[in-house]
Amino acid sequence: MAPFHNSPKNKRDAEATQTRILRAAEELFVRHGFDGTRIDAIAEAARSNKRMIYVYFGNKEQLYLEVLKRNFEKVIPLARLVDPAQTPTEQATTVISHYFRYLSDNPAFLRLLGWESLREGRLAGKALVDVAAAEFEALHGILQRGIEQGEFRPDLDIPKTVMSITALCFSFFNRRFLWATLWGQDLTRPETLNDVLAHTLDLVFRGIRSPCSSPKA
Repeated sequence: MAPFHNSPKNKRDAEATQTRILRAAEELFVRHGFDGTRIDAIAEAARSNKRMIYVYFGNKEQLYLEVLKRNFEKVIPLARLVDPAQTPTEQATTVISHYFRYLSDNPAFLRLLGWESLREGRLAGKALVDVAAAEFEALHGILQRGIEQGEFRPDLDIPKTVMSITALCFSFFNRRFLWATLWGQDLTRPETLNDVLAHTLDLVFRGIRSPCSSPKA
């Protein structure tokens, strides 16, 4: 994204325009998905024009990728939250809890992932490649240290474990209003969310903990 001019005022104006475009685009992509959102609608919602969108973002796909990347960048720095002095079990608990609470607090992210699932993740994958490699490596390191220190099973499949953890969290929030209807419960209450998180952590650690390791999560 490049502004037209280098003067401070023009730079501020350009940044403000880009911010409005990104906010409008996110709102419309969340509501209608990539295929259901038109550039004209984004320009109108952003109080801008199509030309500015093409100048700053290139095309609709690049704008959509920027929206995805900004959302992923908010959730990906999970590994930076952990204390190096913590055990791998404690570090994994911190990461899973943060991800769970992020999903709870960011329904727009859930909707974007839902739309991408319908599109077989064709664009989300591109967004993740740019922002997630280092963070997934860090999470991989937490699980690997757990194996080496005897806390986690020696035969643990780390990629599948990460996939299962994210699926457990995402599935609950993606379907919680359906579950609420079926069970007649309010699944948005803080105490209920705490119970679900505790249940999720219990499932995860029952699956990955070494038989020789005492429960710490």
